[in-house]
Amino acid sequence: MEDSYKGKIAKHEELRQGQQYTQEKKFCDSILVDFIKTARGISICSIRGGGRENSLTFNLFDFFFESAVGISVMIKEGVLNPAKRELRYVLETSVKALLVDQTLTKQTYHEKIAYLGTSIPRSSIDCVDDINFFITDNQSKLLINDVKQLFGELSQYVHPSEEQIKEYILRCNEGASIGLETGKELKRMNAPFRTYEIVLVLSLHALGFSQSGDMFINLFDDSPKWKFHKGRHMKAMSALYDYKAERRK
Repeated sequence: MEDSYKGKIAKHEELRQGQQYTQEKKFCDSILVDFIKTARGISICSIRGGGRENSLTFNLFDFFFESAVGISVMIKEGVLNPAKRELRYVLETSVKALLVDQTLTKQTYHEKIAYLGTSIPRSSIDCVDDINFFITDNQSKLLINDVKQLFGELSQYVHPSEEQIKEYILRCNEGASIGLETGKELKRMNAPFRTYEIVLVLSLHALGFSQSGDMFINLFDDSPKWKFHKGRHMKAMSALYDYKAERRK
């Protein structure tokens, strides 16, 4: 049995040097880097606007960075279910932080923390319905639906579930048990991109319409390889600023 396991390890090391695995790992790394860089840019912009000190959203960015780095490590080591649980936390936190910021516009950071603990439901994401979005009504509905759908998918990995166990059995049958992840497994794991795009969209809403426009025109437009250009919600936000002179040249 030991020789068999050693054989699997050797085969996996060979797989990790292959083109598919290398490409998928590179894509995972680029998503992480773009997410952190973008969030940092939003945070810096919020300082200019004077809204960072008491913002729950912006003050929780370090939590998001910590989670994102951990998620990246777990995925690349084949520890997929804990990564999905952490993604659920990031998604839920970003939704509830924005709602608190919009509800308590003049309260302090610590007052907002207290409100989060006493007045925001812990086991539901339905409070996303109460967020005010500056994107179009149709795009708002799509975003809300995607938040709820993604939250539901990720919630399957928080508690024991049939879906979670069946998926693990399938991975084992394909030779992709814990620590033996394949390029195929990395490609299937699209939840980080979906989660981080939504988190960034919500963070831009916390920043506000005008300053978000500055981010698109002065940062995102100058970064053609920015991964989140491909996100449908980011595309919808970007289109709001097509009227700007910089894009009409």
